[in-house]
Amino acid sequence: MIIRFSDLVNICKGQLISLGTDYAVQHLALDSRKALISHETLFFAVKGERHDGHQYLRELYEKGLRMFVLETAVPLPEDANVLLVANSVRALQMLAAYKRVSLRCPVVGITGSNGKTIVKEYLAQLMSHRSLTLKSPKSFNSQIGVPLSVWPSAEYYQLAVFEAGISRPGEMEHLQKVIQPGLGIFTNIGPAHDEGFESRQQKIQEKLKLFQHAEKVIYCRDQALLAAEIEACPYPFERVSWSRKGAATYQIPNTIRSQGKVRLYLSGRDKQVTIETRESDPASLENTLHTLVAALELGLDPDDLQKHLLELPHVGMRLELKEGIHQCQLIDDTYNNDPTGLAAALDFMAQHKQKPKSTLILSDMEQTGLAAAELYQKVAEQVNHFKPDRFIGVGQQVYTYQHLFKVPSFFFNQTEDLLKALNQFDFQGECILVKGARSFSFEQIVKALQVRQHGTRMEINLDSITHNLNYYRSWLQPGVKLMAMVKALAYGSGSAEIASLLQYQQLSYLAVAYPDEGVDLRENGIKMPIMVTSASALHFETLYKYRLEPEIYSTEMLDEWCRFAEDRKSTGPAIHLKLDTGMHRLGFETEAQLKSAAEKLKAKRVDVASIFSHLAASEAPEHDAFTLQQIETFNKLSHLFAEAYGRMPMRHLLNTAGIKRFPQAQYEMVRLGIGLYGISGNETEQALLRPAGRLITHVLQIKQVGVGETIGYGRLGKALRHTKIATLAIGYADGFPRKLGNGAGKVFFKQGPAPTIGNVCMDMVMVDVTGLAVDVGDEAIVFDENHTVHECAQVLETIPYEVLTNIHERVKRVFYAE
Repeated sequence: MIIRFSDLVNICKGQLISLGTDYAVQHLALDSRKALISHETLFFAVKGERHDGHQYLRELYEKGLRMFVLETAVPLPEDANVLLVANSVRALQMLAAYKRVSLRCPVVGITGSNGKTIVKEYLAQLMSHRSLTLKSPKSFNSQIGVPLSVWPSAEYYQLAVFEAGISRPGEMEHLQKVIQPGLGIFTNIGPAHDEGFESRQQKIQEKLKLFQHAEKVIYCRDQALLAAEIEACPYPFERVSWSRKGAATYQIPNTIRSQGKVRLYLSGRDKQVTIETRESDPASLENTLHTLVAALELGLDPDDLQKHLLELPHVGMRLELKEGIHQCQLIDDTYNNDPTGLAAALDFMAQHKQKPKSTLILSDMEQTGLAAAELYQKVAEQVNHFKPDRFIGVGQQVYTYQHLFKVPSFFFNQTEDLLKALNQFDFQGECILVKGARSFSFEQIVKALQVRQHGTRMEINLDSITHNLNYYRSWLQPGVKLMAMVKALAYGSGSAEIASLLQYQQLSYLAVAYPDEGVDLRENGIKMPIMVTSASALHFETLYKYRLEPEIYSTEMLDEWCRFAEDRKSTGPAIHLKLDTGMHRLGFETEAQLKSAAEKLKAKRVDVASIFSHLAASEAPEHDAFTLQQIETFNKLSHLFAEAYGRMPMRHLLNTAGIKRFPQAQYEMVRLGIGLYGISGNETEQALLRPAGRLITHVLQIKQVGVGETIGYGRLGKALRHTKIATLAIGYADGFPRKLGNGAGKVFFKQGPAPTIGNVCMDMVMVDVTGLAVDVGDEAIVFDENHTVHECAQVLETIPYEVLTNIHERVKRVFYAE
């Protein structure tokens, strides 16, 4: 299907402002940072709450774009194609809905509170062995993500699987017109986005609008509220239910767990199916059962189901950021390979690249439905636009079309050839993206390039970080800036990687505790302003060299900074002046001190970037009177300073807990700390955040211990019965405190919880796995989104901050995006 710019007048219901060359629309862009520079790229300028695409039109034109959809007329040269519409997002949806008509295959639409992405990925992988499948990339389920997912629609696809999510009433009607599913899957209903609806019932009813013209909808009948709403709704689709408890289209009467696997017996539609799966926790089993029922409804043979089910990858770890050899940064995307996935992986690389050089290792793409010449023209266009310093292609097809790649390139016929030649590339201090189809076994390349590290790992979900950031952004007054706290390894998550994401998200400031943390960020490519909260005169030279901005909190420190600046014959970096409004930790307290400081700073022409203070109890309603007193004091002192200094610097007072509770005190900037990582002391707010970290270890050895025998140092662990214990690769040196020993703490296997037994050792801990089918190498979760840091902190009688920041640097950090 060829769509030219002139066709958009009718498709998008817009007004043609100017028309130069009537280019065909091949690519869509909404983010100026990611736009593929081509005359065939159509840019939609969207006005958001904090960003306006109209500001970047001239820049994009000068780079080479010629097609624009605008909400507000902006002067552009005469050869620019410009369409004016009422709403750019709606225009994008209308264009995608028009392109959707080209699909001649079954289309599956998935909605629900949780599991949409996993069910989509599972179903697409199961069906891809039989059908050429188009699917949403990553978690593209929003008002913008859905049309971008549907845009690649073409008549050669044999199946399409899209996910859709909403946060308020009225949104799903637009997504229904874009997806137009024939088969629907409603995964479940939960608290996500409850705040946008009057009730759970209303939320279900709004989500069901995706299926108003569907033929069938799959759902779990064991979810009483969801089942009742689906069965009562007026839409004429066939109800295809499954249940582990009672009557349904598909029944699962028996579930048998054995040796780390689960055997499911499923019957329905005159079929009797026995399936084995590795997934055993309730949420994973639910996702698997939705997938199995959908695959059966789509006609997949039960024998093929079993054959391919155990091959399914761990969906949540699709894009992983790892530490590579020789100070390299390694991005592991060995999950699958297609043009849409390549675009997502290159986008991920652009967001998280911390090294000056980049290498892309790419295999042939299989089962795309495109002729090889057309496919590799598209691939080469993406690679040439990204401009990696080195491109390594593996496979006979990419080898055949090597002439299309205009960057320094190397080609190999098979993975084994590249593995033999890896040493010749001398990878040093660069970002390496490894992306390959599963048949190329690129995990061997990742293994060769990855640093060997501690088996225990801290996984950080970068999509959750972004979600939490956007949640707090939604509570900001117009024009208020954000400073993110990335001290103490970004609350245990990994400073450089988190800072790279925040820099891409265009935050205004970062803050660290010590200068060496700031130096590390600078050396990892972080260019944005950085405030250092715990510097001294010993560090001034380092601050100056690396453009780090110190917190100045006393008259003595201010005098030392001024003397340093005079000796350097330079005012140096800007400073941040700390006021003590009641915390009684650091800061200027009296009006006389502050007035003297202001006059000195003005005379010495020192640039004050901000003036700020700390709230002592912003999270505690019982101390609100004191907090309001602090706010009043801050107002008074900051105005006194501004009068003496000659201008008002930026002001910031609120921490994470205060952003929402005291909007009147947001001033010019707020500081976002632990909330960025999905932790809140408020239960209502916690339900709206996504915990970003999970700490995982593994079993080193299994032992059988007789009655009366003891376990561990001090012989404090005693077997009161015949006991099966597992020794885990984590101890107090890793951040698993001794206080969690002797049954106080526990870890979680897929089969269930296991309490500690005996004292926690420096590098190991033993747990009681009696009755659990646990074996050597199995993973154990210390905390994650289901077994939270809050729960761990309660056992330790401390706060989540301490739990997270105590995780040692030797524990490997793995960053990933869903």
